[in-house]
Amino acid sequence: MRELVAEPGLGLTPLDDAELDVPLRGAHSIEIADAARWLRPGSVMLTTGLRLATAGPDDPGWDALAESLAGARVAALLFGTGVVFDEVPPGLRRAARSHGIPLVAVAPEVPFVRIEEAVTRGVLAGESYLLRRTVWLQDDLLGALVSTDPTGTLMVRLGALARGAAALFDASGRAVSATGAAPFRLIADEITHAGPAFTVGRWEVRHRPLRIGPSDYDLVIASRDPRVLDDLGDDLLRTAARVLAAANSVRMLTADQERLEAGRLLSALLAGLPPSRVRQTWERLRAFGFRPGEALRMIRWDAPEPSRPGHSHRSADAVEDPPRLLVLEDPDPGVPGISATALIADDRPGARWLDTAAATGAAGASGPFTDLTACPERAEEAGTAHRLARRRGGPVRLDEIDYATWLSATRDGDPRATDRFERQFGELARSPDLVATAVTYLACDQDVRAAGRRLVVHPNTVRYRLRKVEALLGARIGAAATVANLYLAFHEEIERARAPAATDR
Repeated sequence: MRELVAEPGLGLTPLDDAELDVPLRGAHSIEIADAARWLRPGSVMLTTGLRLATAGPDDPGWDALAESLAGARVAALLFGTGVVFDEVPPGLRRAARSHGIPLVAVAPEVPFVRIEEAVTRGVLAGESYLLRRTVWLQDDLLGALVSTDPTGTLMVRLGALARGAAALFDASGRAVSATGAAPFRLIADEITHAGPAFTVGRWEVRHRPLRIGPSDYDLVIASRDPRVLDDLGDDLLRTAARVLAAANSVRMLTADQERLEAGRLLSALLAGLPPSRVRQTWERLRAFGFRPGEALRMIRWDAPEPSRPGHSHRSADAVEDPPRLLVLEDPDPGVPGISATALIADDRPGARWLDTAAATGAAGASGPFTDLTACPERAEEAGTAHRLARRRGGPVRLDEIDYATWLSATRDGDPRATDRFERQFGELARSPDLVATAVTYLACDQDVRAAGRRLVVHPNTVRYRLRKVEALLGARIGAAATVANLYLAFHEEIERARAPAATDR
């Protein structure tokens, strides 16, 4: 209204300290009864007072008119002088003051149509500005989608537009991503019981709850200039919420595509890669963060894939580097116990990922390698390590176990090995005391006295039982071949007994 009054040539004079800082949505010239019925909120009414031409200063019609306009939330009443009344009637001025209706006199020479056109131009310009501003905000914030860190980039842009700070809080009140110097901890405490707008110290805050995927969040902007939030706050929060939803959709689509491509690539590696395609395959692996020629490991495990720490959100807490890996779920249903196979970089993030995988199930890893044509053989190594992990627990890296352990693992599931064990060691295996004596004797590095202490028997009892073992095997217990055969046949039992045996000597 203030801009309309200031426009040259309209002949407008505010009366009685009229409030002019009110937005206008339209202007209508009306000379009929019940005028407020035809006016929408925010519009101005233009009249010459024709309907009340005979009304005196105390006529109740003036008050009824002002009251109805106030009820309709009309922005102002513009009264044309020099047509019916030479000046604005005092009864109307008194009623307008009473009901808080801004009253403006229109000069006799100014036709109402000119004022209507001016208001229309201003309204259209205002709506055009709002439209341009919305498009500009959307364009600026949507630019975050092309960033490698969409959420962090969005918070930086949001904080800059708010001339302050911005943050995304999760349901626990943790700042998942934040930028600016606002007191985020205090803001997080207020969000749970405050409305959409509140104040923390010198900071004006606006927030909007939203859901991204299965999780709930709060989007927050804060500024020390309340005018910025009054003007842009709702638009900023609404547009940023849409950008976050779009970023989540893009992230999910990208993750699905990457998972599918990773499975295809790993399937090709497991099927066997000819030397002519090694260079091309390294280039395909580069898209997943691998560096040509770096050391790799093949992994097999039987639990859900552990979560991968990454940089999807920026926060004050340090974020671990994500592992670089390809995953193929259920690659070989014929191999019992294995639910997935992975190719992973042999580095610290990869080691952390393997430890996490082993926390919920058996996980086995091949030795490190760089030759992509060796992937099928390395996958078999990982399967052997997986069998050991199922018996021993924890992650098993095949390059960290000894030859005997590896040899015993490779025989698992081989019926010929089972039949051979039965023929050579079956009778001994059915004598628990003799097995315990032989195992303890070898775990104590063939020290009869140490074995006796472990078994809580006299050393002569140990010697007696060992002679019975010799009789069953038909070989001397001290012979290298006999020791080797017993060690391989009862390897796991000997290794379990070895650690306490060392403390007994």
